[in-house]
Amino acid sequence: MLKYLKILLVIGLVILCFTGMFLFESIDVLMLFFPLENLDAVVFTLTHNVDGASKVMWVLLEPCLITAIENTFWGLALIVSIVAFFLLVSCKKKFIVSTFFEKSFKPIIICFAVFCLIIWLPTIHKFPLLSYIEFYGTLLNDKPIYNSLYEENYVHPDSVRFLMEKKRNLILVILESIESNFQDEKNGGVLTDNLIPDITEMVKTNVSFLPGGVTVEGAGWTMGEAIAKTCGIPLQEPIGRNKHGIENYLKNAVCLTDVLRKNGYIIKLIQGTNIEFASMDFFANSHGIEKENIYDLSVFLKKNVQRSDTSFFESIKDVDLYDEVKNVAADLGSQDNPWMLWFFTMDTHGPYGRVDSRCVEIPEQIEKEKQYPFALRCASKLIKNFVDWAKTQDWFENTTIAVMGDHPAMIAPEVVGYPQKKIERYWVNFFVNSEIDSVSNRNRQFTSFDMYPTILEAMGVKIEGRALGLGRSLFSDEKTLIEKYGKDSLNVLIKRKGTRYKSFWD
Repeated sequence: MLKYLKILLVIGLVILCFTGMFLFESIDVLMLFFPLENLDAVVFTLTHNVDGASKVMWVLLEPCLITAIENTFWGLALIVSIVAFFLLVSCKKKFIVSTFFEKSFKPIIICFAVFCLIIWLPTIHKFPLLSYIEFYGTLLNDKPIYNSLYEENYVHPDSVRFLMEKKRNLILVILESIESNFQDEKNGGVLTDNLIPDITEMVKTNVSFLPGGVTVEGAGWTMGEAIAKTCGIPLQEPIGRNKHGIENYLKNAVCLTDVLRKNGYIIKLIQGTNIEFASMDFFANSHGIEKENIYDLSVFLKKNVQRSDTSFFESIKDVDLYDEVKNVAADLGSQDNPWMLWFFTMDTHGPYGRVDSRCVEIPEQIEKEKQYPFALRCASKLIKNFVDWAKTQDWFENTTIAVMGDHPAMIAPEVVGYPQKKIERYWVNFFVNSEIDSVSNRNRQFTSFDMYPTILEAMGVKIEGRALGLGRSLFSDEKTLIEKYGKDSLNVLIKRKGTRYKSFWD
């Protein structure tokens, strides 16, 4: 019996060693695709709309498996060598199990134990395991708590008065992963060459707040940022697997689309990916956007637009997306009602982006690890071309275009040429044809929450108190919450959630 237990122990240690090597090699690859340190993003994405999440999981696991299998070959060879060595030492003529375990069991166990420590300690250091344990511990403690962040700072949109004299149209553009940092140093970036020159030009010639938006807890990924920018609150609850998505998505939160819909706006949403991913369809339907006014991958495929992929999401290319956006904008511009057109780009998604020869000249047979700068130049050119086109349309005079990056890019520093030192990451923003064109202080510290009232004021809407949700209009002198608390303290408050936050869902 003891002999079999020893055999099982050795087998167990071998499996533990191999698992450690696999994780050690695959975590770096995984972090290129997804921000493991952003707990809200990871947990939310993998627990809501299981159908969509399972597809993403396979896309994540495939390159991890390939890399790990390739790089763990030598580790596996080392394990086999250790066992073979002790077999030769303990059994000079023939292999006898009892003799082997009698003479070599302890040395083998020691070798494997040391090997496990060597491989598992850096693996655990790479993966924020303790943070996830703490995160789920917080979720299990579901007792109502008082949180001064909401009780003292949250401004419910139903409690303030809005004055919309002109009812200007709005085009809200969310640029995937576009940072201010992609510019050269003289323009506020950290690079030698400016990779988004057209955006730099528009930042300079339109209203923009510098150095750019800061990402905080409850945001940092596309869905979290979409809610933060339009509802003025983070995305944190509920946590729980749901096969098809979240019904009544933040049903008690009043968001930008709710305010505009209440005031007679037609609202259309366009994205080149599947609208069901991360339950974006449920959020849109719960906040004033009807199903027939949503254009996603399924709609484009029916129009025979060629699909592609970014190594993470299946979608159409941004060149084709902008063509459809122009068609929809032209249709909306011919109507009498005020309207909002909200769209998301995708080609600059990490880890390497997606390039398009119709947009920029691309070197032949370019390695994917070197293509991201070309994807950025294309994104910069496309948004400039779209704004220039919009300026030629009859409806432009009565339309504000708000452009902003959704979150910092999920890329390795070397992919874009960032310095190795830790830098603050800012997402870009600018407002074309803003009703308020002079700003007393363009240099602000702000988060996505502040975009909610700022977008409305750029449209000429007068807001009592100039604050909505957790956001403060950047056109006002009111301190934003990150200016009031600082980033670290604000993040601590956001993570506490509280009874007021739960009321948005219940």
